[in-house]
Amino acid sequence: MRAGAIGIALLVIVLVCAACAPAEATAPPVATVDDALLAPDFTATSLSGDSYTLSALRGRWVIVNFWATWCVPCVTEMPALQQIADEHADTVVLLGVNVRESADEVAAFVAEHDLRFPILVSPDDSTLIDYQVLGVPQTVLIAPSGEIVYRQFGPVEVEGFGAELETRLGSEV
Repeated sequence: MRAGAIGIALLVIVLVCAACAPAEATAPPVATVDDALLAPDFTATSLSGDSYTLSALRGRWVIVNFWATWCVPCVTEMPALQQIADEHADTVVLLGVNVRESADEVAAFVAEHDLRFPILVSPDDSTLIDYQVLGVPQTVLIAPSGEIVYRQFGPVEVEGFGAELETRLGSEV
């Protein structure tokens, strides 16, 4: 019993340290096909019951944000994410992927913060491993080709991440 408590304590320490990582970092490749770093495919269900499969969104820009309601930086970044989702609704799909919380908890948070982009719940462990989610928030930008082109650890801000997104979108014109 004591070993289990120690293990949980160590996991919490790792998650807290990961959340304090630098705001911007690049992760190693997750998959290579024809020299492109492809985002691992996943399927998850939204709070509204809709199923989202990443590969079905090919041809569009996709932002995947891993977050939790208890995470202060995650809560702080939600208005910026909603603003980005609103400003780029025609060209970008934003998926908020909640990590390890009940749908009821998440639904209450979403209603309180007036979030309108899809919120996915209960991702499987392989998705979290594939995306190297050791801490939250983590945001991944995926090009229409399915390639991961940007990864940010720490909260998103309109000025920083929004500018990066604008640059990426402008390079596709």
